[in-house]
Amino acid sequence: MKKILALALVLLMVMSASAFAAEYQLRFATSSTQTGIKYEAIDLMLNYIEEKSDGRIEVTRYIDGDLYQNAEDMLAGLSTGVIDACFEGDMSLSWVAPEWISYTSIPFAFDNMDHMLAFFNSDVAKGMNDELISDYGYRFLDAVWARGGRMLTANEPITNPSQMEGLKFRVPNVIGTVTSWEAMGATVIGVPWSELFTSLQNGLVDAQENPYAEIESGGFYQVQKYIMETAHQYGPQLIFVSEAWYQSLPDDLKQVMQDANTTASEFFNAGVQADEDRIREVVKAAGTTIIPKEEIDIDAFRAVIEEKVIPQFENNPEAFAEGGWEYIRNLEY
Repeated sequence: MKKILALALVLLMVMSASAFAAEYQLRFATSSTQTGIKYEAIDLMLNYIEEKSDGRIEVTRYIDGDLYQNAEDMLAGLSTGVIDACFEGDMSLSWVAPEWISYTSIPFAFDNMDHMLAFFNSDVAKGMNDELISDYGYRFLDAVWARGGRMLTANEPITNPSQMEGLKFRVPNVIGTVTSWEAMGATVIGVPWSELFTSLQNGLVDAQENPYAEIESGGFYQVQKYIMETAHQYGPQLIFVSEAWYQSLPDDLKQVMQDANTTASEFFNAGVQADEDRIREVVKAAGTTIIPKEEIDIDAFRAVIEEKVIPQFENNPEAFAEGGWEYIRNLEY
C-alpha cells in the first residue's frame, strides 16, 4: 500500500511539473560579456519574451560568453541547433551577400543611423535573410540595433578631405575602408586595438576613427586634441534566430519575438545616442575639442569616394554589387 501511495505521489509530482513546464525553450547566447546599455537592452528583450508569451517561452541565457568566446563558433552553434538565438553583427551577412555588405564598410555610404536602418530593412536585406535561411538555417529578426556612428580623432582639426593628405591614420583592415581613406591621401597604418592608445601617444599614428563608446573606453580622447563628428560609418547588430525553432512557434509567439526585438532595439538605439551625449561631456571636460558635423564638409569627403573609389569597386561585381552605391544613396528613410 505504501509503495502504491509513493508511486502515486511521484506521478502527481511529474504531472504537476509538466503542467507548468513552458511549451518552448529558447537558448539565447552572446559571444562576450555584455555591459551597459547593451546588457540592459538584451535583458529587456528576454524578459519581454517570457512575460508576453505568458510563460510559454522559457529563456535560458548565455549572455556572458558562457558558451562561446567568438562569433564564428556561436553562429555555428546556432546553425547546428546547439542554441536557438543569439546577438551578433553583420558577419554572417558578409558570408551570403559580400557584394552588398562591402558597401557598408565604405565611409559616408549612409547619411545617418536612419539611413543605415533603412538599408537593413530594404528588399536587398530581405534577400540576405532568405540566403541565411537557405544556407545556414537561421534568420535575423526585423528590427535592427545600430552601433554608434564612427568619428575621426586627431591632433589637428579635419573638416575637408584635403586635410587627410599624409596623415598617418589607423583604420580597420577592410578593403572599402582602407581604399576610401587612401583615396583622400591618408597613409593607412595597421595597428592592433591593444596598441592604439600608445601608438597615438608616441606619434606612430596621427589619427584614428571609432564610435564614441570606443573613443571613451580606449581613452583616445586623452591623447587626441580633436574629435570630428563625421559619423561616417554605421553598422548593424542583429538578433538571429534558428529558422527551425522560429517556425515551430505559432503565429502569436512569432509576433512576440518580433515585438520583443523591436522594443529592445528602440531602447538600445535611443540609449546609444544618449550615451554619446554623456561622452561628449566627458571628453570636453578633459579638454578635447569637438567639431560638429555641420562644420565638416561631408559632401567633399563623399565626392572623393564617388570619383576615385566607387568606379573601381563597381568594376568588380563579385565583390561589390553593380549599382549598389546608387541603390544605397537613393534609399528613402
